[in-house]
Amino acid sequence: APVSARVIDTKGDDIIINMGRDNGITKDMKFSLAQSSNMISSVGTEYEIHEDAKGLYKVTAVYPHSAKLKPVDLQNNTLNVDVDDIVTLE
Repeated sequence: APVSARVIDTKGDDIIINMGRDNGITKDMKFSLAQSSNMISSVGTEYEIHEDAKGLYKVTAVYPHSAKLKPVDLQNNTLNVDVDDIVTLE
């Protein structure tokens, strides 16, 4: 199964994820983004969906329990990245 992590913070062009060195994350690994949103079904049940977003994000710094990612290409900025979005190792 692909390795996935959750976005826990965004700062400028940086994305902070909830996995780090202790999880085997290393500098220069690349991740793709799936944006999450909450939907409500026709019977009123709330559920979360994830939609793939364009762009790749590269690990630029690794800490024991988190890592910092930056967009690989400047056209894919982090303006639309939110906490709880999912990144998946490429």
